[in-house]
Amino acid sequence: MGNVQFEIPSWWVLGPLLTAFCVVLAVRVRSRRPGWYGKHAATRLTAALYATGTLHFVLFPMWMYFGVYGNEVPLWDQIQWVPVFGPDPSILANVVMTVPFGMMLPLLWRKASSLGRVTLWSALLSLSVEITQAILYAAVSYGRTIDATDLVANTLGGMIGYGILRLACRSRAVVGILSAYALPGSAFTPAGARDAVSSAPVA
Repeated sequence: MGNVQFEIPSWWVLGPLLTAFCVVLAVRVRSRRPGWYGKHAATRLTAALYATGTLHFVLFPMWMYFGVYGNEVPLWDQIQWVPVFGPDPSILANVVMTVPFGMMLPLLWRKASSLGRVTLWSALLSLSVEITQAILYAAVSYGRTIDATDLVANTLGGMIGYGILRLACRSRAVVGILSAYALPGSAFTPAGARDAVSSAPVA
């Protein structure tokens, strides 16, 4: 293939994906498919925009390197196995990035019904990003490191987001609003909403 380096901007990949989702959403809104129109459509669109923005920041732009431009550092040495915390703005950014994930997941999915489950799914989300970065590094010399600090920070952000949701649900007015936007079959069912308002411990 020779010596090649080029950039894949996010809009090449995320633009078509978001457009396709919006087309599907519009069709299902028009047909008034349950769970896809009204406030539920707003919830799905918000989640899609959040996912698009998150992928834009964690994976793009993708720089591809081949030949002499390829990374010479072995993948094993590209992984930061031990979390390191310090005065690094990127750590705070990684925490903040997944706060919306922890807040929205119970409104989208029935299995996000507790702090433990949201923490697990936040960790798995972050781990999937790190694994993707590792695969891209091995395949096309993708230029981002794989860092355990990001994994811890992202997981913490999801936990904080879920905690904010639970605190907000102490207000019955907030519960009423969120119940209207929560997708059918999500963890934020009427019974779950009542539990969120109660003083039961988060588990």
